[in-house]
Amino acid sequence: MAGSSKPATGLTTDEVRLSLTSYNWNFGLRAVFDGICGSGSFVFVGFALALGVPKEHIGFFATAISFACLLQMLGVFLANYVTDRKGYVIKLALIEPVVLALAVLLVPHLGLGGRLPLLLLAAFMCAAFNNLTAPVLADWLSQTLPAGIRGKYLGLRFQIKSAASVMVMILAGYIIEWIGRDNVGSVSYLLTAGAMVGVLAVLTLKRVSLPQTEVVTNLPWSSLRQVLEHVPFRYYLLGLITINLPFYFACPYYQVFNLKILQMRETHIAFMIGGYTLMQLISYPVLGRVMDRGWIRRSLVLSVLGYVFFFAMFPYAQPGRTWPLFVGWAVAGLSDAVVNVACGILLYRSLPDGPMRTMCFAVNSLVGIGLMGAGALLAVPILQAMQGFNLTLGGMTLTHFHIFYGALSLLMLVCVSGLRFLFRCKALTDDI
Repeated sequence: MAGSSKPATGLTTDEVRLSLTSYNWNFGLRAVFDGICGSGSFVFVGFALALGVPKEHIGFFATAISFACLLQMLGVFLANYVTDRKGYVIKLALIEPVVLALAVLLVPHLGLGGRLPLLLLAAFMCAAFNNLTAPVLADWLSQTLPAGIRGKYLGLRFQIKSAASVMVMILAGYIIEWIGRDNVGSVSYLLTAGAMVGVLAVLTLKRVSLPQTEVVTNLPWSSLRQVLEHVPFRYYLLGLITINLPFYFACPYYQVFNLKILQMRETHIAFMIGGYTLMQLISYPVLGRVMDRGWIRRSLVLSVLGYVFFFAMFPYAQPGRTWPLFVGWAVAGLSDAVVNVACGILLYRSLPDGPMRTMCFAVNSLVGIGLMGAGALLAVPILQAMQGFNLTLGGMTLTHFHIFYGALSLLMLVCVSGLRFLFRCKALTDDI
C-alpha cells in the first residue's frame, strides 16, 4: 500500500486505509448484530420457540430470507440510477435493524396465530433491505482492497468478526440464563439492543471513500446471462454450491437441536459456538499468509473433509453428553476459516473486469441464500415426516434430528467431489 495514490481506485493511501478500517468496523459490529438478532442465533431461535413456533417450522425463517435475496438483482439495477451511492446504501441499510427492533417489541403482544407470520415478515424485510445493499458494498471492498494483501486483510477481517462473535455469544448466553429463555418480553429487549448495534454498524460506512471507478453504469438485464457465461465465475459457483449442499438443509436447525433435542443451557451453547469461533480467531492470521503463498488447494481438501467429521458428530451427542458436538464445532471452525479466506480469494480471481463485478456479487449471494432457503423449505416436510421415528443404537437414543444430521454427513462425503469445479478452471488454479 505504499505510495500516495491507488491508480486502480483513484484513492490516496490514507483514504484506502481509512476505508478498509471502516469496513472492518462495519464487519465487526455487524457480527454482534447477527450474533444476537440473526435468524440462526440461539437468542432469536429461542425467542421464536418461546413464542410457540413449532421446532420443525424454524426452517421457514431461512426460506423467508431466501425469497428476499431475489431483491439483490433489483438493488444492482436501482443503484444505476442513484448519484449519491453511499447515502443510498446507508439509508437502506439502516432500515434493517429498525424493522427488526419494531417487530420483536410488537410480536409478544399478538395472539399465537399472528406471531409466526409477523416474525417471518420481519425476517423477510430485514433480509430484503440487506440484499438491496450487499452487492454494492461487496463491490466497493473488492475495488478498494489491493490484490497483494487480500489474504492478509481477509484473515484480519474474519478474525475481527470471530472475536466479536465470541464475546457477544458468551455475554448473550449469560443474559438469557439470567432473564430466562421463556421471558419473551425481556428477550425482546435484548434483541432490540442487538438491533441498535446494527445501526452503529451502518453508521461506520460514513467514513468510507468510494473508488473513482465506482460510477453509475447502466447494467442491462442481459448482464445476468453474461455473468453466468464467464467461465471462471461459473466454475466458482458450481464448486461452492456443491461443497455447501448439506448446509442448505442443516443450518436452520442447529439451535433447535441444541435447545430442544439436547436441552443445552444457553451458556453451554455460547461456549460451544465460542470454541468454534475461537478456532477461527486463532487460525485466520496464519491462513491469510498461507493463502497468499498459494496453499489454497490442499487447505480446501482438508477443510471439506472436516465438514464430514462435523456432521458425523451429531448422532453421538445426547442430553447430558454434548462433548462430541463441542469437538465437531471446533473442527468446523477451522474448516470454515479455511473456506472463508480461500473462497474469498477465489471469488476475487474469478470476477470479470469492469462493471459486471457488482452483478457477480449479487449472483453469488443470490445463489447461496436462495439455495439455503430452498434447502430449509425441503427440510420442513422431511423432518415432519421423520417425526416420531427414533432409534436406539449402542445405548444411544437417536431422534429424527440425530438421524437427519447423520444422513447429512454421508451427503457431505459425496460433496467433497465439488472441489474439482474450483480446481478445474485455470483462471482459478493459478498459483494454488
